[in-house]
Amino acid sequence: MTIKLNVIGDPIEHSKSPEVHGKILNLLKIPYEYEKVKVKKNELDKYIENAIKNNVTGFNLTMPHKVDIIPYLDGIDSEAELFGAVNTVKIKDNKLYGYNIIYSGGNNKYIDIFILIDTTKRLRCFSIDTGKWEIL
Repeated sequence: MTIKLNVIGDPIEHSKSPEVHGKILNLLKIPYEYEKVKVKKNELDKYIENAIKNNVTGFNLTMPHKVDIIPYLDGIDSEAELFGAVNTVKIKDNKLYGYNIIYSGGNNKYIDIFILIDTTKRLRCFSIDTGKWEIL
């Protein structure tokens, strides 16, 4: 099954998420589509509706949506709630779950891809923060 991922924001052209996460997904042999989607500040509700309708697995957010997404969420992790910002959303059973991965997982920039795809495959990464190998 191919997973569908997006990174949304405005501007969005600068985002490296599809390239960075694509390398991990290719390594894990997980079929995927990962596209950049320009979503203006006043179009977030329309994007969410379309993402659910088009079976998007999840999406990363950049500005200006990290705070604006919160009222749309059905669940939010403790870090996102604490910092009042979300940068990763998983869609499951037509519900949105928000995470802030910058402040979790040893600040590992790859953890969001595993939240999004909800995979049982694991990747071993070295954490600069802890100085240890971690299984993601």
